Amino acid sequence: SSPRLFCGLYTYRKMRELVRAQALSWGYKCDGFVAFSTETIPELGMVNLQHAGEESYQNMWQKVRAIWSYIHQHYVNDFDYFHLGGDDLYVLVDNMRTMALW
Repeated sequence: SSPRLFCGLYTYRKMRELVRAQALSWGYKCDGFVAFSTETIPELGMVNLQHAGEESYQNMWQKVRAIWSYIHQHYVNDFDYFHLGGDDLYVLVDNMRTMALW
């Protein structure tokens, strides 16, 4: 069977249009897709996730740490592979799935 792939994004409120574009262009191809943000918009798969410290690029480590903790708590047993990246990327989901089979 095909490996189950979870795709996560880190983002914030001002970039919701990028999240919309990602959800519609490649996010739907993942078996799970969540954008971790500063607001919750269920239609886009966006979840407001609190983390230690301020919401800033200089504090990205705390946000990523909180995201991986959330993923582990909620999804670790549901997927085979996990991918996390920023709101400025494009993922070739089919290629990632093929690589996971090697």
